[in-house]
Amino acid sequence: MPANFKPSSHFVEVQTVEQFEAMLAVGRPMLVDFHGERCGPCEQLRPTLHELADRYVNRVTVAGVDVGKVRDLAVQYQVRSLPAVLIFANGKLSERIGGVKPAELYASILDKLTAQEK
Repeated sequence: MPANFKPSSHFVEVQTVEQFEAMLAVGRPMLVDFHGERCGPCEQLRPTLHELADRYVNRVTVAGVDVGKVRDLAVQYQVRSLPAVLIFANGKLSERIGGVKPAELYASILDKLTAQEK
């Protein structure tokens, strides 16, 4: 992680399945990062996700799920490799992206989703 990394106060770390389901029920687009504690690529992706959380505040919920702590969600969404970014629209899974990708890829998907809401 870069030395100048500053966590976003808008990034939500999911603690329970119930919390996740409540967030989905709101209907706002969600970008959810499934990550693990000892996952190097997951750590590489973290600054990008926090940047997106700040960029899309009040338009997209950007969240993380530690698969070691909330395993049931990883099983439910068939997460088999980390990191895995799942994007939800209207409470339903719409995109699945594996590995570390550039911020622009995630942003282009989120831009389309937020444009549809207007």
